Formats: sequence, structure tokens, C-alpha cells
Amino acid sequence: MHASDRTKAKRKAQAQRARDAREMSGTRKLLDGRTVPELKRPVKVCLDTRCPSKWEFLDRETGETWMHDGTAFRRKDTKP
Repeated sequence: MHASDRTKAKRKAQAQRARDAREMSGTRKLLDGRTVPELKRPVKVCLDTRCPSKWEFLDRETGETWMHDGTAFRRKDTKP
């Protein structure tokens, strides 16, 4: 790789890091006291499974637990 190509690649990487840093909009404090970054835009979190009822999802900020019955998410403490 030529020196000017390396410089261009380095600048491109720096610009991407700067864009990524702007994507943070603040922080959230979890129940265990840790602070984690909050993104400006939501991200999709996916889990492929043949048995969705075996999974629980914990919101570490509020303590709410969510479950999926194969059709929809619901809070664990609510009746189906």
C-alpha cells in the first residue's frame, strides 16, 4: 500500500470514529450502579430460537423482565 493510500485510510477511519462518537446521545445508569452509553437511534436486537418461551429479557435500568410467547413480548409480571 502506498503512503498516500495509508494516509487516506487513516483519515477515513478517524472520520468514522468521529461519526460514531456523535451517535451517542447520553448515558443511562443501571441498577448495579454502572453507567452505559445511550445511542441517538434505536438498534434492532434479534434472537433466533425455536423455543421463545424459554427466554427472559431483563431491562437492567428498570429491573423489568420481559418474555416472548412466540407471538409477542409481554412483561413477566402481567398475565397472558
